[in-house]
Amino acid sequence: GNGAIKKKLMKPNEQINNSVGIIGNVRDWIDCELLEGLIKVREDLHFGFVGNIEPNMQGFIDDLLMKYNNVEYYGKVTKESVHEWYMKFNVVLVPYKQNEFMKATRPIKIVESIFASTPVVTIPISGYEECSFIRFAKTVNEFSEEINNLIVNQIDETSREYIDFLYMNSWDHIAEEILNEFK
Repeated sequence: GNGAIKKKLMKPNEQINNSVGIIGNVRDWIDCELLEGLIKVREDLHFGFVGNIEPNMQGFIDDLLMKYNNVEYYGKVTKESVHEWYMKFNVVLVPYKQNEFMKATRPIKIVESIFASTPVVTIPISGYEECSFIRFAKTVNEFSEEINNLIVNQIDETSREYIDFLYMNSWDHIAEEILNEFK
């Protein structure tokens, strides 16, 4: 799988309160009905999109921006600045369609978000295990409950669970595993 590197950055001054980030390529993997349902029932949260929007999703995003005051599109960002964007949000969402293909995925955005100390709510996937900072949800209500949980219970960067996740998903560890396979 993909890995990441833990960057030593301070939390950005512009952290967005009560915020949920959808970061990365906005494509038709997103469950539009689920995401819009969540945006509709959680007017108290700010939903921010960061990244490229594929042409077949542009209408959906434009519609969200017109209908809901709690949605903002921040545009495309450089790979170098995406880490800071993860840090600006309280929680990152991976609201993908729920099917066998998606269940077998391992989105790198989850690793990147956790490495930026931002917890994630995602559909159930086999590429990661659920833990205190990666929560699985299937419905609008489950996503809403897990968002509430993670806003209150941010990542404990001193916990064994977090330190082990960083190690297991670091490029150093992945390279070490690859080299061991050659021996």
